[in-house]
Amino acid sequence: MGETQRMKRFLSILLITFTGFACEPIGPLAGSKLSGQESEMPSSWNDLSAVEIVQLETHDHYAVNLWGVGLDSIYYVASSRGPDSGWAKRIRIDNNVRLRINDSIYQLKA
Repeated sequence: MGETQRMKRFLSILLITFTGFACEPIGPLAGSKLSGQESEMPSSWNDLSAVEIVQLETHDHYAVNLWGVGLDSIYYVASSRGPDSGWAKRIRIDNNVRLRINDSIYQLKA
């Protein structure tokens, strides 16, 4: 196999790999629209607080992994960059968000 063929094969594998991951956030890398089952908001987030890493999607389908914890009727998420993080800036423009915990997606206001 020639060098050109190897490069084409490598680029094809790389493209397929990134295409497969493009929709979901991976570690510190943002993703786009989240998949999952739309669910009714729980009356208490306490039962879901054992899941520390959740995904938050903003109005423009920008999704990130975040640390979160639920206490009674409020679910809190944290940003290491505070109000300067990309997702925090986006929710100042439009506070409609989707929160995914496990396979459930909740439509919320941030």
